[in-house]
Amino acid sequence: MNLLRSNTSGRWRRAARRSLLALLLALTVLASGQGDYRPSAVDLAVDPHRYSIVAWELGHLPDKWVRQMGSLWPGRAELTREERAAQVREFFEQGLELRRLESRRRQLELAGTGQDAGRTPPPAATTDIAAIAAQIELIQERRRKLLPEVEATVEAELTLALQQEGIVAPWGRVFPPVDTVFGSPPNLLVLSPRDRIYRQQATLLRPGLSDAVKEGIEERALRSANLSAVVEGTGGLSVYPSVVLDTVGLRYALEIVAHEWVHHWLFFRPLGRNFQGSPEMLTLNETAASIAGAELGDRAFAALSGPPAPPHQFTPDAPEEAISPAPAGFDFTAEMRQTRRRAEELLAAGRIEAAEAYMEERRRQFVARGYNIRKLNQAYFAFHGSYATGPGSVSPIGEQLSELRRNSPSVKDFLETVAQFGSYREFLEYLESADLSAGSAP
Repeated sequence: MNLLRSNTSGRWRRAARRSLLALLLALTVLASGQGDYRPSAVDLAVDPHRYSIVAWELGHLPDKWVRQMGSLWPGRAELTREERAAQVREFFEQGLELRRLESRRRQLELAGTGQDAGRTPPPAATTDIAAIAAQIELIQERRRKLLPEVEATVEAELTLALQQEGIVAPWGRVFPPVDTVFGSPPNLLVLSPRDRIYRQQATLLRPGLSDAVKEGIEERALRSANLSAVVEGTGGLSVYPSVVLDTVGLRYALEIVAHEWVHHWLFFRPLGRNFQGSPEMLTLNETAASIAGAELGDRAFAALSGPPAPPHQFTPDAPEEAISPAPAGFDFTAEMRQTRRRAEELLAAGRIEAAEAYMEERRRQFVARGYNIRKLNQAYFAFHGSYATGPGSVSPIGEQLSELRRNSPSVKDFLETVAQFGSYREFLEYLESADLSAGSAP
């Protein structure tokens, strides 16, 4: 059955109501983040590169809903569900191809400037770069045309998955409505003290920053404040509508969309309202969203593309790594967790320089195995450790939440249980009372 109804006037009314609701929810999310702001030296250094949520909302929210209204114009041809699914698959397949082409173009450009290990550029490099640029433009144009339908289809399929799971409001509708934009999410600057792994500060930065700019910001944080810093890409951001990376595979993109929607849903509950209360609450939020998002995304993936493959080992904090197959016989998760534990041992012993040298050596080993990790330091682990089921974490929260999910009849029951906790202590007390304690407090 087609996911969009044929009654045009009714669809116009629903679209108008949804547009207004989206605006109100976006304003609510924005207002919740306002507070006393006193810039530090590092803040001033990154100001030219800051990502503005307000600018993003003003630039994308109206545009998205103008396009949605236009899609309801009387007489517009309706697509079948199968045709819509085919469009979604094409969009993400072309996104992966676009990523490969852009990577190849960068390699040729580096060779042409003599930066690629001193190699002499091939005679046909200029011609190859021009041909690749033409391919990129064709793909980008095709994806621009597909984008409105793709977003609508993904939103409809995830909404259906939520309805099938019974995750609906008392009036029978999914709330907040699933709403996403595929594009380029921001980078995130994470700061940590050098003597321990701790997420001291996080700042959103514009997408598309070069490695040179990232490294300049990180070096400034080190020199001006003696802080470990890393600028990492993100797979998505839970503004409303959420913004989700569009150059990853379909399955991973659906998991991110679902992950960000869970954050929207938690926003109206104690767990979401208190996510900044402690590092443990942040990890609890991110990990709960990861576990539920993976299941909900896989349900939507099965509807659009057939049964999903076995779960991959990555989480929404590492989109670059998520499309790379793991080398045979190499357990990235185990190796990364071993790296973190050893680094923490060195830091606890006061051997900061030794810990940093160790992490850099381990980074080189990961790169040699095919994992494109630009920087591995205290700030890296402070960021990736927020996802307790991911490779960068040694927190017991991952196993605690996994055990809770195993003992929950459904994703709905899991989310409703975890959403009620306003502090990590409340969560631990619940685990103890239910005899589900898997691990101890960090």
